[in-house]
Amino acid sequence: MTFGYNIMIDRVNRNRLAQSVRQLVSGRMTNLEFDELDVDGTADSGDPAIREVSHYIWHFYDDFKVHRLEISNGTRQDFSRAILFLHSNLEFEWPHEPALKRFLRSIVSRFHRIDRERIDRERLEGNLRYWPFYRKSDYQKALLNPRLLAGSAEQDAAVNP
Repeated sequence: MTFGYNIMIDRVNRNRLAQSVRQLVSGRMTNLEFDELDVDGTADSGDPAIREVSHYIWHFYDDFKVHRLEISNGTRQDFSRAILFLHSNLEFEWPHEPALKRFLRSIVSRFHRIDRERIDRERLEGNLRYWPFYRKSDYQKALLNPRLLAGSAEQDAAVNP
């Protein structure tokens, strides 16, 4: 199920974004270095996962000063899940909504378990706990078969062009 997106997985730019997010989260890259990569500036991509994940991450750093990312363990898990999704070959299935609205929805759902269940029902069958995965089962499959550990030559070429 998709919501108004042209279905396309842009492997090269997904790999590029995933690598940049890993460097940002690990502290090997500052917020300014991340911004300068223009990872979401791939307007020709057509892969909504690139835009949606980069917009989500943007909310966790300050645009006005140079710094290394400081995040909670819960947010680190969210970023790890986004990296895992970017390395999957799954289509981004969530309906498009403005990034601020999605961010506020995720904040509310973290603090109110009852609201989380209601929000999940409202968001069709998707489960926000596993965003950007649409289904828990897709997330679990990706965990069992991580693409980075597959070791194919094609993958190595896409990660290190």
